[in-house]
Amino acid sequence: MIAAAVVIVAVLVGLILRMQDRYQNLHDNTDVYIKCLSAAPDLSKGSDYLTEQVRSFVVTGDKTYLDNYFTEANVTRRRDKALEVLNPYMEGTAALNYLNLAMSNSLELMNVEYYAMRLEWESESLPNDLLPEELRNITLSKRDGLLSAAEKHESAISMVFDQTYQLYKDRIISNVDSCIEELMEKMETEQQDSHSAMTKIMFTLFGMIIFLLLLVIAAVVLTFSLVMQPMTKAVNYIRDNKMIPVGGAAEVQFLVEAYNHAVEKTQRQHADLQQQALHDALTGLLNRAGYEKVIAELEEEKLCLLLIDIDKFKTINDTYGHDVGDLVLKKTSDVLRHQFRSADMIFRFGGDEYAVIMMNAGPDLEDLIKIKIGNANKQLAADEKLPEASLSVGASFGTGTVTEELFKSADNALYQVKNRGGCGVSFGN
Repeated sequence: MIAAAVVIVAVLVGLILRMQDRYQNLHDNTDVYIKCLSAAPDLSKGSDYLTEQVRSFVVTGDKTYLDNYFTEANVTRRRDKALEVLNPYMEGTAALNYLNLAMSNSLELMNVEYYAMRLEWESESLPNDLLPEELRNITLSKRDGLLSAAEKHESAISMVFDQTYQLYKDRIISNVDSCIEELMEKMETEQQDSHSAMTKIMFTLFGMIIFLLLLVIAAVVLTFSLVMQPMTKAVNYIRDNKMIPVGGAAEVQFLVEAYNHAVEKTQRQHADLQQQALHDALTGLLNRAGYEKVIAELEEEKLCLLLIDIDKFKTINDTYGHDVGDLVLKKTSDVLRHQFRSADMIFRFGGDEYAVIMMNAGPDLEDLIKIKIGNANKQLAADEKLPEASLSVGASFGTGTVTEELFKSADNALYQVKNRGGCGVSFGN
């Protein structure tokens, strides 16, 4: 009996060490994945910021945006730093390949942006001694060199707003999303495998300890108080998928802590599913509940609220049916995603009502917003597979969060656009 007890104890020690290794591997790998998941979106954010600055520069001619552009590219370097984080951990993986593709697309896009900025510089007749080093080697084509200042300005705007430019942006976003999906899939698979293995080890341990209790008759009372009782309670918590109160013998406490860690991760995943309740099922955009949650937590130095309606949407539903109407809603959602930055928040309130909260957006971006809405209407009109649709937009600038007054101002501006026949944008006071 003593020999059997010794063997069982040895097995228990082995299982505990195995559990400890599993837990440490899960902890270390999860930390790595979280670090990579936090870094990967920085490439998209850096690319979006470069796009925002180059577009602002070619629209306004303000050199501040040009300086911001090269500060991001050469100093802040969010894109490069994202790759530096993933390289040591994800070498040879599909996730890193996707991020490298996104970086390659972004670098190709910079060639277009450099040329557009040089065009705008020439159109503004700015002094060449202030020209950034990166743009000095850019030579305009003979045709572009003969353009007037106004024509150079329009050409520069067209280069960073046309479909070719947007195609590159879509590729960057798609590759970053694919990278994140790969990382998430690997992390979830590893967590599930570790959780399953630790659960099996834990139940095996429980069985071994129960068997050991039968052998150690002399220590029944002590064993019951330190091992059996905590384990019995733990089984009920496991069945209910709940956290187990830590108690009992040191070995049991370690097992409970390891299991609680796994349960905690599962509960966080469940919380992520609950988060989906804040999104519109048809379009994937944030819904009204998501909007209320965002503005309750929002604290932005400057912002712009846009209220958007699809013109004559009821006629589209009545004429072509709700299935076609749903396709128009999805198309509208995709167009809005393409036109606005990843930092901007896009919502669908229901029916044909949308809203956008643009972060860090002041009245100086009014012309840029008009261009975005104009491009959105062009994209909707260009889709020959769907009924012709257009957007009416009311916008208003504010600070802090979306107040009732700001909402009313944007709503009044939307009403003005509707009264003029729709398909446009108006700004509230």
